[in-house]
Amino acid sequence: MPGIRDFTLEAIGGEWVDEPERIPALGPGFAAAYFTDIAKGEILNGGFNQLFYNCGRKSAVLAKAGAELLGMHGFAALLGRAHEIEERERPRLEKIREAGSLEVFFESYQDDPFRELDDASSQLDPKTGVALVRLVRIRPELFCGRVKPGRKPRR
Repeated sequence: MPGIRDFTLEAIGGEWVDEPERIPALGPGFAAAYFTDIAKGEILNGGFNQLFYNCGRKSAVLAKAGAELLGMHGFAALLGRAHEIEERERPRLEKIREAGSLEVFFESYQDDPFRELDDASSQLDPKTGVALVRLVRIRPELFCGRVKPGRKPRR
């Protein structure tokens, strides 16, 4: 879904640090597509541990809501289970984030509490593009965002 990602970043002026606060203002369809796509990519690349490390809890919560809106119920259920684990493991995960080093991050995989979910997600094939097309067709009003004039994306 590069088109959705490109549009949303353009709409918020390329301020990717503010994604969880600004993208939902574009509308639920854009937020669903964007955060679900980001979560899927993070999980495929480095698992749920990487999702929470790179994107934080708020983006993961938005991804779960997005997966539900897109009708990707299996993926939403995995994200829900991941949230429960993250809540239980939050103090340990916060220390890893605060350390801010790749070495500490990679060490966190030794006792990865998300391993079972990573295995389950590899068996799941969330067809994000298909779900997005279906949602656009049946609920086009969820995709009414506009790029604000005069905003230039940072690249």
